[in-house]
Amino acid sequence: YKDTFTRLLPFYNFSLDQTATQQTELDSVIIKTNNGILLHDLRNDWVDDMYLLMGQAYFFEKKFDSA
Repeated sequence: YKDTFTRLLPFYNFSLDQTATQQTELDSVIIKTNNGILLHDLRNDWVDDMYLLMGQAYFFEKKFDSA
């Protein structure tokens, strides 16, 4: 990843177009977080982290309506 100083520098060194191509890994994250939410007690301290992780995976897949 190269920085060009003729325009504003991006905050992150990746783009959503690049992350959306890794759909199998992101689908795996969504399936595992969904299973963790459904199988375990919702009063668990980790449920909110699993929802956040699921939302991030949908965001990186460019499925903004689900994120």
